[in-house]
Amino acid sequence: MNQINEGKKFICMSFAIFVVICFTTIMTIVAITAKGENSSENFNYAAENNNGLGNKGITINWSETDDEGKVHTWYYERGLLVNYTIKEPGLTKGLVSYYKFDGDVLDSHGIYDGTNYGATNTEGIIGDAKEFDGMSNYVSIPNIVGSSSEGTISTWINVNSISGETEGILCAGINYEPWIMLHIGESGALAFTVQAVGTISTNNGAITTNSWHHVVYTSDGISRSAIYIDGSLMETTGNGGGWLNDIAYTQLAIGVLDRPDNYGEFDGKIDELGIWNRALTADEISELYNSGNGLSYPFEE
Repeated sequence: MNQINEGKKFICMSFAIFVVICFTTIMTIVAITAKGENSSENFNYAAENNNGLGNKGITINWSETDDEGKVHTWYYERGLLVNYTIKEPGLTKGLVSYYKFDGDVLDSHGIYDGTNYGATNTEGIIGDAKEFDGMSNYVSIPNIVGSSSEGTISTWINVNSISGETEGILCAGINYEPWIMLHIGESGALAFTVQAVGTISTNNGAITTNSWHHVVYTSDGISRSAIYIDGSLMETTGNGGGWLNDIAYTQLAIGVLDRPDNYGEFDGKIDELGIWNRALTADEISELYNSGNGLSYPFEE
């Protein structure tokens, strides 16, 4: 217990897991530092004794994030624990990069900003999107998550035409050689190819033109990969879920399969692209789809 006496001022402070502050003055401002393991938190309070009432207690809220990303919050009033909550990490757990494409190609979550080569702004599923002309537009992104053994790619696409040729949504490789690629096949099938592992593909016609589709590829990095379209599971494979760690790559591109050879350009719009270093669950994918409305980053409904 520490006591501070300044004339008529009297302040008492006690520390355990909580803090209690008592005031008998008209106004007192107190700065408190609560120290924990490898961390500290500063609190600044102003309390007023109104109408000659007795001592007033201060409410303390304290939050900590554990190794699983769960946020634990304790609520204390007058030294008593009155509530305790646990907030699950949600869709930001394992999120490496997220591109909203709202006028730019910046990484809204991580550090991997893109470079735009001609893709234009257009109306997206949420805010703006990037439109690719099927000829020369693409977005380049630096090496992202090559060390991750599992992961998810999620994005929204609106295809202008199915050209009879493969159209690239995303690819990664050395000098854009398509060692992995998320792409639309010649007849409207959605597929994900890892050169060292193989291809997982939906049936033809799964992607239709001139409408928004939420497309997701997930891999557990061991035995299972899956494709979802508009919140529904379309295809799974047990031939070893391929992911970015299966290749050596230095570049990732959106809207194309190979540069500079003008191969596999995407003709349409791409919006809300996210990359996770974990396989999202079916419930999480349904949450992102959000009944066809999409879910705006940082995914707070």
